[in-house]
Amino acid sequence: MSDTNTPHDAAIAVITDRVRELDAEITEHQRAIDVATASRGELADLIATLSRKPRARKARAAEPATANVLELAPAAASIFAPVSVEPAEAA
Repeated sequence: MSDTNTPHDAAIAVITDRVRELDAEITEHQRAIDVATASRGELADLIATLSRKPRARKARAAEPATANVLELAPAAASIFAPVSVEPAEAA
């Protein structure tokens, strides 16, 4: 058989071009789907983070009166050498 152009060659070329265009659209849509899926995943993670119940905090003790602060406070370490103070003798 000889290679001759059939009357359908033009239609085949048009259809082939349309198939290529549709393949390109499919690729673009797939990229859009991938981006939307990633965005949806990020939003789902954000929702999960925001809906976590905050940790319960312990109730604070009532603040002591200023006169009792020194009694309740632990002895702080000092960078100075201890100084002994002898009581003053009564004259």
